[in-house]
Amino acid sequence: MNDGFYSKKSFLGVPNALIMLMIVFFFVPFAGRGARMAMQRTENNVKDWLPSDFRETEELAWFAKKFVSEQFILATWQGCTEDDQRLKMFVTKLRQDLQPSDAESGSEYYAARRLGLDYALFVGSDLHQNWGGKNEKWLVDEHGKSYFITPTGRLYRWEGNPNVVGAAWRALQRATGSFQLEGQFVAALGAPGTEENPNPFWRDPRLLTAPLFKTVETGPDLVA
Repeated sequence: MNDGFYSKKSFLGVPNALIMLMIVFFFVPFAGRGARMAMQRTENNVKDWLPSDFRETEELAWFAKKFVSEQFILATWQGCTEDDQRLKMFVTKLRQDLQPSDAESGSEYYAARRLGLDYALFVGSDLHQNWGGKNEKWLVDEHGKSYFITPTGRLYRWEGNPNVVGAAWRALQRATGSFQLEGQFVAALGAPGTEENPNPFWRDPRLLTAPLFKTVETGPDLVA
């Protein structure tokens, strides 16, 4: 009876089955990462298919100057007036996510916001505090890369691989006690802080995120 293909040995003396397994385990992580990156970078820009001489195109360009991109939001509700406390509270919360003005350029908070804007950082629903054992908190950029800030206010870009192979390797390191969180240093923000008075950017990583809005205006502001 003839041996099957997988039971035969190659010219290297290694079974074909082992070679096939090595190929699969080598290429599958790259294929998964490539698919994830392709999905993250998929864009649908309205201006790519809207004729440039349309009035709508001109309006989109005008809104892009006011609101950073072609997107804008108009929020109101029945009974909303200038003196409505709900409106004032809503506007106050929105303005916390405004792009910093040049008048604030000398402050640490301005520098942090500019950094968040340059790297397009945002926080998720879970800060994954102390995942790496340094009591750090985590942020993500628009391309899915992870960043962490330590209690001393030092921001790093994580150099680990988020794929299956990387996760398996980290699990092995944790099991053997050899895992160490490493990253590329990005910036130092604020004073190191203490247990009683922690670093403000570590305490609230949202101070490091990219601003969501360029301007926030109410009806009374527009007609004033």
